Amino acid sequence: DFYYGVSDLPDERGDTCIEFIVVSDGAEDNGEIYTIDLSQEERAAMYNRMDEQCRKYLGKSCVDLLAEDRRRMEEDMS
Repeated sequence: DFYYGVSDLPDERGDTCIEFIVVSDGAEDNGEIYTIDLSQEERAAMYNRMDEQCRKYLGKSCVDLLAEDRRRMEEDMS
């Protein structure tokens, strides 16, 4: 499994690394977490690709989806 987070902050659109977690009962390092650090250019490329996929499959940008989730969380808290 791997994890990569996105943000709606203009200067910090994505995580500085990709985290990988080994999920295999037969692997010696099952459950271990590894990271790959990303350069600024790689971060931009990852965000652009994620945004492209969100638009293609969900019809909304990453920023739109994050705004919707923020509204839902605020509604749940009130």
